[in-house]
Amino acid sequence: MPRPNIKSLSLKELKPLRERWLVEPGLLSEVELPLDKGRTAHHLGAIMKGKTFGIATLHHEPRPAMVEPKAWRLRALAVAPGLRGEGIGRLLVQSASRHVARNHGTLLWANVPVDVVDFYTKVGFEVAGDPFEGPDHGPQHRVLMKPKAK
Repeated sequence: MPRPNIKSLSLKELKPLRERWLVEPGLLSEVELPLDKGRTAHHLGAIMKGKTFGIATLHHEPRPAMVEPKAWRLRALAVAPGLRGEGIGRLLVQSASRHVARNHGTLLWANVPVDVVDFYTKVGFEVAGDPFEGPDHGPQHRVLMKPKAK
């Protein structure tokens, strides 16, 4: 499989994919997330041959219960069914990490469903604390990563 290019997407480009890959399967309750239109919101797409096969959103948001003013949150990471396991999610996380580092962020964090924690640990996140009941997709873990510029 050719390597996709990771590029910035507009919210308008991102929303139909988020609907199809996250809301319809019940992994996310709403297409538009808080802070999607915020000053620091950055939407990413993994693009091959003019088509988007993966998406992610990140924005500056201090992690709950921790004084980390330079923390950024990764949200709504998704890869097209049929292409999961091909490295697209890893590329999106790496791009997000570089964006955070370039913007002087010191932490990248996310709340992720318990059933996908293995993916996040494989791409460099560490699990922080016990599972908790999240608003979307049942039990979740909080995962953390120190951003890398490379």
